[in-house]
Order: sequence, then structure tokens, then C-alpha cells
Amino acid sequence: MRRNVLTCVTIIFLFSINVCSGQQSSGMSSMPMMPVMAASNEATKDQLTFAGAEGDSVDKCTDWLLQQKGVVSGQTNAGEYKITYVFSRPEGWYELSNDVLTWREPSSNADAHLWLFVQDAADHRIVPPLSIKYTLKNAQGNVSDENEIAYAWMPLVNGYGTNVKLSGNGNYTLRLDIAPMPYRRHDPYNGDRFTHNTTAVINVSVDKSQFSKQPLSELMEAHQKLAENAGKAFHNTLEEMYKQANDGGDTTIGDYTIAFAVEYAEGYWHYENSKFRYMQENDMSGKTNAHVEVAALDAKSGRFLDNLDVTATLKSEDGKQSAQEMKCLCGIHGYIITAKIGAYRKAELI
Repeated sequence: MRRNVLTCVTIIFLFSINVCSGQQSSGMSSMPMMPVMAASNEATKDQLTFAGAEGDSVDKCTDWLLQQKGVVSGQTNAGEYKITYVFSRPEGWYELSNDVLTWREPSSNADAHLWLFVQDAADHRIVPPLSIKYTLKNAQGNVSDENEIAYAWMPLVNGYGTNVKLSGNGNYTLRLDIAPMPYRRHDPYNGDRFTHNTTAVINVSVDKSQFSKQPLSELMEAHQKLAENAGKAFHNTLEEMYKQANDGGDTTIGDYTIAFAVEYAEGYWHYENSKFRYMQENDMSGKTNAHVEVAALDAKSGRFLDNLDVTATLKSEDGKQSAQEMKCLCGIHGYIITAKIGAYRKAELI
């Protein structure tokens, strides 16, 4: 028998940048696979429609990228991913060091900027940070450049980017090795995705003289309506999440809009010993009886922000801490924790 006790829980969020890591993959190009999109105990047909609407808004951003002149671009499918790639003139970027953002101009030996946008092949939403290694080989089979490519906040749609070295104009083979990330996944059916090493091999022809003189990032800045539409689509999903939660809401703090939901304990896919296993969670078990979901959004555009290190502290109405501070594990399109607390029918953000 479950007792619902009305009380108040305060959730405090702390943020810092965290870079996920994974294993390199090997092998030939991966065959395209369609991830599961099926109604389940955690995803109704309507909720899957909301996810698809998010993906549609991302598609509009990637379509815009593919239409730009002065770049080399294209799309391919590999494994459970839809990948958009763009080569443009070298770009500068901000780097965070000791809590200070510093602008870095492109180095003198940079020949091009490689952009990657990796989407779920089923609903077309951006997949949160992956470990991706790129290898560029020229027509003679010599390696021009290879490295890990970092996930980044971008003006239009978030993705991966870095400046690369070319060995002159001509034909190249771009190889991408994508490792499965260990973050948790919801849903016993739809959550069983992105668990395999994936390789994409792409043939491109690059002529640096054809690159636009204006940085692609500046062109993105001029089309913020597309980014805002993606934010609106994600907000619609959040509104649906609030309806099924015991309690939830959002508030804007500085550059962030913080959304949360408190529910009874749920199952999730857990990564251990290089394998994913679905963990069943009884909502009144001795270990955990609550589930907290958090989404951090760009306050300006409303877009979801991945790759943050989120700490949640749950406290009871009288101010007593009823659960230890926990690192939220990055899940697909959110941050999740399980916790043991006395009651969680009501919650508020401060």
C-alpha cells in the first residue's frame, strides 16, 4: 500500500562543465539501423510525437546548413545515427579555463573547420555528447589529420567542431568512430539505443578557395529564429513531462532556465562492465523511492544544454536534508538521479 504524504522538497542545482569520454570503435562502415520508436510504460504515442516535433525543428537547422554556399556539406546515416557534416573556413571559439571564458583565434596551420551534427535516426533529435574520433585521409591514403572532436555550444544547433589540417585541395576520406556513451537511458524499449560502436566513412572533395569569407558561425547568429523554434519544441515536451510528474516546474537563473520533475522511482538502462543492463526500480524499494529529472536550457533560445555536471540536493520542508547531494547522470535529453527521500509529492525550486 502506498501512502502519499504532502510535504515540500527543495532542489538546489549546481553547474560546471563536464566532458564525457568513451571507447574508440573499430571496423568498417556501420550499416544504418532504425532505433525503436514504440509506445511503452514510459512513452505514450503522444509523447513520441513531441519527440518527433523536436527532431523536426533540428532538421530545419541542418537543412539550412546544407543550403549554405561557400562550404562543403552533406548527410549520411550510420548505425542508429543521422550525421550532418560541414567543412568551412577555420573558426575561433571560446574556451573555459578557471571559470573564465577566453577567445581563441584559429591557429595559422588550420585549413578548415569541421562541423558535425549527430541526430537520432528515428526521431531526429540531437544525441547528447558522444565520444567521436575523426580521421582525414587524402587521395593517396595518407593521414592529414586525426583527433577527438569536442562537443560544443553553437549558435544554431549544438554539435561537434574543430579546426583541421588538410594536405592541399582535393579528395578526402573522412572517417568517424563513435563510441557508445555510458549515460543512463530511460524506457525498457526505446532506451535500448546507441549501445554499439559505430563507424561512418564519408568521401568529400575540399577546395579551400571556395570557402566563404564570412565565418559560418556568424551566419548562424543571423538565423536565431530557427534556434528559438527548436527551443519551443523542447518546451512543449517539458510541459508534457510536468503533466505526468508528481510535481515539477521551471525557473530562469542567469543564463539558464532550469526545469525539473519529481516522480516515483523508475527503471533505467545502466552501463557496467562494458554492457548495458535494464535496472528495475520498485517505487517503494528499500534503496530508492524517488526519481528526479532535470533539464537545463539556454535561457535565450530555450534549447537544451548537454554536457553539464549537475548536482541536486533534496531537502525536506523543515530544511533537513533527506538525501545526499548526488551527481545527476546525463541521460538522453535530460539529467536523472534516483534517491531515497521521505516524501516527494510537492517540490519547489529556489
